[in-house]
Amino acid sequence: MTSDLSAVAEAFGLGAPVAPAVALSGGSPARRWRLRTERGGWMVKTYEAPAAWEREQMRDAGVLERAAHGTGVAMPRPLVPPGPAIGLWQAIGPGYARVSEWVDGTPPPTGTPTLARWLGRT
Repeated sequence: MTSDLSAVAEAFGLGAPVAPAVALSGGSPARRWRLRTERGGWMVKTYEAPAAWEREQMRDAGVLERAAHGTGVAMPRPLVPPGPAIGLWQAIGPGYARVSEWVDGTPPPTGTPTLARWLGRT
């Protein structure tokens, strides 16, 4: 999948894209995109060909995220795939995609002992 995420927007009912998708950096094999459509802002992850063990993790992560969101954990709302899926990952073309609401924010400062202590306790 490329930055043309119109198939993802159509599959998830996001409306038509109003701007080109913006690639986001990240530390996993899944590519990340910010997609703006006529219905709002979305974070889209795409994955071309996950191995069997990765598909198992995709399924488990979907169960965990749905449960967390359902109990009120403050997090971007994951969209439930409308068709054949593995966890929150919808089969689209040769790969998979998942969508969450976009939440504006800023990364926390690095090297902050107070933040590190707080994270260690949670």
